[in-house]
Amino acid sequence: MTSSGSMDYGSAGTPTTERDSKWVPVLPDYMLHFVPYMAEFVGTFLLTFTTGSCVLWGIEDWNYTALGFTQMTLMYIFAPVSGGNFNPAITLSMGFCGKLKWDVVRSFILVQVVASCFAAGIISLMFEPVVVTPNTDVFTWYDAFFCEAV
Repeated sequence: MTSSGSMDYGSAGTPTTERDSKWVPVLPDYMLHFVPYMAEFVGTFLLTFTTGSCVLWGIEDWNYTALGFTQMTLMYIFAPVSGGNFNPAITLSMGFCGKLKWDVVRSFILVQVVASCFAAGIISLMFEPVVVTPNTDVFTWYDAFFCEAV
């Protein structure tokens, strides 16, 4: 947030410049710059970790509920701090729409990729090695390439 009260990180909350709230810890100014990036890291990590855990170990009927509640909780916690993107595609879209500055977009994407790789590493350490292979009987790699390109 800038001193004029405008949003820098795509937050949907009401801008405020007050720092005397009993709920908000007073941080030094140099640390306030890193708070949105830490929020994106933790949010992306938890979302990726929950998704991976549900895919590898979850009960199929409840996976969507777990992912939905995780997304809802992360949005309630981190949307006022960083905008709650948690996905490089959303961050890139926010940059194209002009809602985020490009230096913030670049930094958010880096943080999100690192967080998702870290979560995937933790999941691979926790669970047995599992190789997930695509169903090539129905789809070819041409189909997958076309879907990703679109």
